[in-house]
Amino acid sequence: MTTPVLVALDKFKGSIDADAACRAVADGITTAGHPAVTCPVADGGDGTLDALASNGFERARVAGHGPLGNPTIATFARKDDAAVIELASVCGLAALPGGRLEPWRSGTLGVGTVALAAIEAGARHIVLALGGSASTDGGMGLLLGLGARVLDAAGAPCSPDGRGLLAAHTLDLSTLDPRVRRVRFSVATDVTSPLTGPAGAAHLYGPQKGVTAGDTATLDRGLAAWAGLLHNETGVDVTGVPGAGAAGGTAAAAIAALNAEVISGADFVLDAIGLDERLRAAALVVTGEGSWDDQSEAGKAPMAVISRAVRTGRPVALVAGRITARPTRLAQLGIRRHHQLVDLEPDPRLAMRNAADLLRHTGFLLAQTALELTATPAAGAQRQDEQ
Repeated sequence: MTTPVLVALDKFKGSIDADAACRAVADGITTAGHPAVTCPVADGGDGTLDALASNGFERARVAGHGPLGNPTIATFARKDDAAVIELASVCGLAALPGGRLEPWRSGTLGVGTVALAAIEAGARHIVLALGGSASTDGGMGLLLGLGARVLDAAGAPCSPDGRGLLAAHTLDLSTLDPRVRRVRFSVATDVTSPLTGPAGAAHLYGPQKGVTAGDTATLDRGLAAWAGLLHNETGVDVTGVPGAGAAGGTAAAAIAALNAEVISGADFVLDAIGLDERLRAAALVVTGEGSWDDQSEAGKAPMAVISRAVRTGRPVALVAGRITARPTRLAQLGIRRHHQLVDLEPDPRLAMRNAADLLRHTGFLLAQTALELTATPAAGAQRQDEQ
């Protein structure tokens, strides 16, 4: 087989990043005598910058703010006149000092300050990759970072965090940096949750950010009041907009105040890295992530890779740390082979610790069946370059 295997894995969370995972599997495939190329993927959450940087985007380091409003050095990705800001790396859970959850002191100020820096560097299209948020501030911090004013009932400035959200009484967008209006914004997310209610930002995602059960209703009321302020200032009602609850409601502020377009996080990344062209040049596609279950079909990058590969007529192999989905369901999705690392190392802790070696061995095993997998087209699909 001279046509390469395309290895397009997402991160194995808590174990190995997407680039290293791809390289490990590719090493195993090439050791077995087959060519392989890597293409790390992501769904718009944490790992998005790494995937873009591994596929032609440049990293830019600028002054920004962390989740607690502390000055820090942040990174965004850029290519031509586009800039991609990964909320998770700027002010997400992973950026919290010591990993300690601070639901009331955390906010999205850093996303706004990094966006201004990107505009200063020449960006004319800013994509906010939302995921891994540490806060539920409704995107108030984002707008403050861009120059907006938010005041409490006494006319004092609100802090850019959850506490400030509850105190917000007046929103003034007339003070936004004028350059903001000359930039196109997009929100990359596969979250479909509304801003408020039982499936909203506070109830659904608040607990994983440290919001207690007793405070969830209070935070939800704060988000509802914030939606009212956004509506009064912009004329846009985000209350029932699908996806407005993404990243603690950050999407709501971007949609209302920045006229942001909501796009699929996974599809954005796959388009940005030119996945379709890479698929056409591949004999076999290997994709996956740390854990694969029935929920993995909803907006995850590997599922998007699988869908595109099947449409293109390329056979697919799935690799994950653990797979709980039924084999019959995997076959229905077009997956021809599946491997889980816990088959090689049953102890999950050791499997996570030794993921690179296990992935390398999995790549070697996959290469043994590569010729069989590529001998016939994937079921239910015809190769597009043969049509």
